Amino acid sequence: MSETVESLADAPFAVGVAGQAKASPASSVPGGSASVNLTGAMVLLIWLVSILLHAGGLVAALFLVFPFGPRTAPPPPVVEVELVGNPEASPFFPAHAPEPSEAAQPVDPTDMHFEPQRAERLADLEVSRKSDLPIIGIGAGGGDFSRYGLAVSGGNAPDFFGLGSSAPGARRIVYVVDRSGSMLATFNYVRAELKRSISALDRSQKFHVIFFSAGDPVEMPPKRLVSAIAARKAEFFEFLEGVYPGGRTDPAPAMSRAFADEPDV
Repeated sequence: MSETVESLADAPFAVGVAGQAKASPASSVPGGSASVNLTGAMVLLIWLVSILLHAGGLVAALFLVFPFGPRTAPPPPVVEVELVGNPEASPFFPAHAPEPSEAAQPVDPTDMHFEPQRAERLADLEVSRKSDLPIIGIGAGGGDFSRYGLAVSGGNAPDFFGLGSSAPGARRIVYVVDRSGSMLATFNYVRAELKRSISALDRSQKFHVIFFSAGDPVEMPPKRLVSAIAARKAEFFEFLEGVYPGGRTDPAPAMSRAFADEPDV
C-alpha cells in the first residue's frame, strides 16, 4: 500500500491548457498542446494551501460577525453640582441639643391655679335683630312718614325678600341690589322678586333701582325716583332683562347714590 502511494506521489501529471489532466511522460509530445508537469506532492501542497486560506477567511469572518473580545462597560455619567449663592454668606449654627438633665420637670398639681372667668348667659347677650343688620338691599329707613299725613300701619309695604315689610307707609323707595359675580346662581330669583315687589307698589309711591358690583353702579333710567305707574314699571322690567351679574362686590358707590335720593326705605 505504501509503495502505491509513493508511486502516485512520484508519478508525473500533465495539465493541458484546456484543463484536461492526464498521466504522460515527463517529456512533452511534439506537435501537441503546451502542458505543465505536476507531481503528487505539488497537488497536495496546492490543496493544503487552499484549505488554509479558506479556514483563515472563515475565522476572520467569525471574528467580524461575533466579536469574542471582552465587553467594555460604558463610562459612568458625570454628575455636576452647582452651588447657588455664596455658601459663606449665611453661616450655619447647629442648634443646641439639650442635656438629659435639662428635661422638663413634672409640675406638682398642688401648684397649679385656675381662675374661672365670668360666664355670660346666652339670653343676655346682645343680638342684632334682622332690621338692625346692615343688609344691602331694602330695609326700614329713617323716613318720617307722618309728614306725608300717612299712618305707619297703612299702605303697601315695599316687601323685597322679607325686607321692608315693617315700613308700610313708605313712599320713596330705593332698591340697592347686588349684581356681582357671587349672584350668578341666584340672580334669576332676584329678578323675579324685584318684579313682584315693584308690581305691588301703587301709584302714590315712587321707586328707583340701583345695581352694584365693582366700579360705578348701574341705575335704571332715568336714574332717579319715578312714579310707580304701569308705564314706568314696564320700562323697568324691560331694562331688568339686560342686567347680568359679574365682577367683584363693591356696594359703597351704590349706597352713596341711593342716599342722594333721600329715600324712606
